[in-house]
Amino acid sequence: MTDKTKATRAKKTIEEERLPYEVPERSELPERLASVLAVVYLLFNEGHTTREGPLMRLDLQAESLRPGRLLCDLLPNEPEVFGLFALIALSFARAATRTDERGELLLLSEQDRSRWDRPTIKEGLMALERARRLGGRGSYVPAGRDRRVPHDGAGLGRHGLEPNPRLLRRAPRADPFARGGAQPGGRGLHA
Repeated sequence: MTDKTKATRAKKTIEEERLPYEVPERSELPERLASVLAVVYLLFNEGHTTREGPLMRLDLQAESLRPGRLLCDLLPNEPEVFGLFALIALSFARAATRTDERGELLLLSEQDRSRWDRPTIKEGLMALERARRLGGRGSYVPAGRDRRVPHDGAGLGRHGLEPNPRLLRRAPRADPFARGGAQPGGRGLHA
């Protein structure tokens, strides 16, 4: 079943069942936001490292940028929103260089940095700075910080290109019911 078919069926069910659309109260937003961020993260994560088939799906990664940007616009004072967007943007900015022509994972040191998407890196770094200024201490902010790359593409390590194991222990578990959970980085953390 295609995504379009699923969406059409869902809309039809909502209409037939006359399900009400309700905007949550302001007090409900923090609890609901965590779920929304987890869904956006899972969309990105499935594109970053698929469970089956090709290693990556760039279409899913790109699609996760859209709700990330929208959430940043709608919730400009939520550091976790900006932390998640930074994680997505900084990872997606170099997605096209993560694998070789055979689809095998490349280490950061083997990637063609001239092909990294500089505007998306800049956007991710700006989101990360916004999260820092807002005092973000949740799960996505450190994970986004761990994906930080230098805008000029120079250097490793001190610029956050190599994963920080201390931060990864605090990484979000977007699906607490899944065995091992979904965590930023997942398979291919160094790529």
